[in-house]
Amino acid sequence: MTAFDLTESIHGIHRRLVALLKERRQLPHPTIKGDEGELLWLKVLAEHLPRRYAVRYGIVIDSRGARSDAIDLIVYDPQYTPVFLAQDEHAYIFAEAVYAVFEVKYELDAGNVKYAAAKAASVRQLHRTNGPIAHAGGVIADPRPPFVPLAGLLTLSHSWAEKSLESQVREKVGAHSGPGALDMVLCLEGGLYESGLTTKEPDTFEAGPTSFVLFLYSLLHRLQRLGTVPAIDWMAYRAHVRALQRAGVGR
Repeated sequence: MTAFDLTESIHGIHRRLVALLKERRQLPHPTIKGDEGELLWLKVLAEHLPRRYAVRYGIVIDSRGARSDAIDLIVYDPQYTPVFLAQDEHAYIFAEAVYAVFEVKYELDAGNVKYAAAKAASVRQLHRTNGPIAHAGGVIADPRPPFVPLAGLLTLSHSWAEKSLESQVREKVGAHSGPGALDMVLCLEGGLYESGLTTKEPDTFEAGPTSFVLFLYSLLHRLQRLGTVPAIDWMAYRAHVRALQRAGVGR
């Protein structure tokens, strides 16, 4: 059997991603710069995740009429749930379909960690229905409870001293719990921090030029453990629309 070492290939993926983000960071217009960074991360994730997952920018909605903040990257189920597009091309994604949400920033700092935590909370606080699941053998009337979507922050660089990077990340991420807890914080020029706040596993920090691939493997592992999204109770969404009609909203 021929030996094969992935090391150089993994480092190459990491280096290319860093170089492309640095190019986009030099764009003069801040909005364009941010949009281009988000599109790059979206493309990279979409290329490396199995086809059972889709990734896009959008807003998460629930059956009670609530909505999340705008989310940079939403990993969701494309097979069983449609996506509605608004006139401004924002995607509206049903809360039950969401596996994970990520914010994208160029810099890892306390402010951006707080920002990502607030975005995560805006998604996790939405209501999720959990309808019966029909299959060849009958109907599962009492399926498992909906899981808590993963949340994280994806960045390029940081301004903390290298010797204090891990402690800084642990402190800043640890300041947010409950709906705002972040599972994964990736800094390509710093390392990958994984929190155990939602998984009850030990926190870990890995530095070095393999942090993106480590992030990808960990994300795949966590998605695998989540299983399949719950079945949406479409009648709950229908009931909300009818209630609005009776109230005269939207006429």
